[in-house]
Amino acid sequence: MENIESNTQNNNQHSSQGKSSHKSANESEFDLEFIVHSILLMLGNLFHKFLKFYEEHFSLSEGDKYKIYSNLATSYRKKGNLDKAITAAKKALRGAPSSEKVMLTKKLAELYALAGDFDSARITYEKLLSAEPKRDDVRIKLAGLYLRENNIDQALNLYQEALNNGVKSHEMFYKLGVIYDKKGDVERAIENMKGAIEIKPEEIKYHQHIGFIYESADRHKEAIPHFKKAMEIEFNQKNNISNGDE
Repeated sequence: MENIESNTQNNNQHSSQGKSSHKSANESEFDLEFIVHSILLMLGNLFHKFLKFYEEHFSLSEGDKYKIYSNLATSYRKKGNLDKAITAAKKALRGAPSSEKVMLTKKLAELYALAGDFDSARITYEKLLSAEPKRDDVRIKLAGLYLRENNIDQALNLYQEALNNGVKSHEMFYKLGVIYDKKGDVERAIENMKGAIEIKPEEIKYHQHIGFIYESADRHKEAIPHFKKAMEIEFNQKNNISNGDE
């Protein structure tokens, strides 16, 4: 009986030691991760303090500030830290030379959109287009935001202006097709979808969307080839990926 109790105690001791060592290993791993992240955080804070100190005690030209903050905005964007990228872009914009202001303002608007702040993105694009009315790239970006907000008439006007200025892109024709589809103008929706397909015939969503437009208009025979084409493209893409993996 004493032997059984002794063995039981020994087993319990071994079990508790095993759990303790396993727990200790997990804690060590957690501690290491905590230390690494703490060091990275401290380095980031030190850098910002250093930059603030440098600005306060040394004479940085507006051009120097622009270059530093512009590079920071790019770096933060690549790392996915969009809030810091936006802050850096704003600071860069204050000292940006006139030749760089349009590019940097567009960059700021793109950062707002990436961060999900579509209101700020729209306002920034609107101000930029007001100052630079010939910028069709800005016009198209703003039209896309209007369409996202379901302001289809405003989006349509901007796309039409770009089209009148000679801009032709598959994405723009597709968006025009979407707008006319929303407005119930089947023929114009089909016409623009065909324009998108003509420029980029291997885009699945273009064939799918024009197929759905035909279907909604009870033009089933015209829809079928596009649905087949969409499936064919999808199959070929998967097949190519599969062959590449092998």
